[in-house]
Amino acid sequence: MGPENTPYEGAPFVIDWLLDETFPQTPPIAHFHSWTNGNGRVNPNLYEEGKVCLSILGAWAGDKSESWSPLHSFLMQALVFIQGLVLVKEPWFCEPAYEKLRGTPEGIVNSRLYSEKAYVLSCGFVRQALETPPIGLEEEIE
Repeated sequence: MGPENTPYEGAPFVIDWLLDETFPQTPPIAHFHSWTNGNGRVNPNLYEEGKVCLSILGAWAGDKSESWSPLHSFLMQALVFIQGLVLVKEPWFCEPAYEKLRGTPEGIVNSRLYSEKAYVLSCGFVRQALETPPIGLEEEIE
């Protein structure tokens, strides 16, 4: 569920995790179920086709300290990253190039517009889950 005080509050986020034969030597593979119906990403790190873009998942070369380590990383860490670094109050700034615009008039306006869109798309997630609950999550959705 989306965290409180964010555009995602109360919206269900379904991510399938594949722990293949190379796990934990390689990061788990995440597939995000996007219910935006072609209306764009709900977050810069969550793609409509299911990609979850996080350095801990090997999706991009971010800070080395955030990369997957077979000795020190675990699935719960990836979940916490999504909850704390992706599903945030101002998701527009999740795009690294936009962080420098934080506090500027351009950044404030674009962040507000993106957050409104994220909220509307998240409401669609709630509708989708209520109309067609994901198999195995029916009780949680109710």
